[in-house]
Amino acid sequence: MGQVIRLRSLLVALALPICLQGTPAFAQSAEEDAAAAQRKEAEARYKRALELFNDGSYDAARLELKRAYELAPTYRILYNIALVNVELNDYVGASS
Repeated sequence: MGQVIRLRSLLVALALPICLQGTPAFAQSAEEDAAAAQRKEAEARYKRALELFNDGSYDAARLELKRAYELAPTYRILYNIALVNVELNDYVGASS
C-alpha cells in the first residue's frame, strides 16, 4: 500500500512539470488569437468608415475610425480621421 502511494506521488511529481510547461503555450496562443481578432475588427471598422465617408456620413465615419484606431493604432487611420475632421470643418481636431 505504501508503494502505491509513493508511485502515485512520483507520477504526480513527474506530470506536474509537463502540465505547467504547456500552460504558457496556450496563453500565447490565446493572446495571438485575441490580437488577430482585434486586427480583424479594426479592418472591418476601417472599411465601414470608408463606406460611410463616401456616403457623406462623416460623424459615423469618424466614430468608426476612432474605434479602429483604438483596436489597431496606425498613422493611416489617424490621417483618415484628420480628413474626416476637415470635412466636418473641425480644423482643430484635424490638426491634433
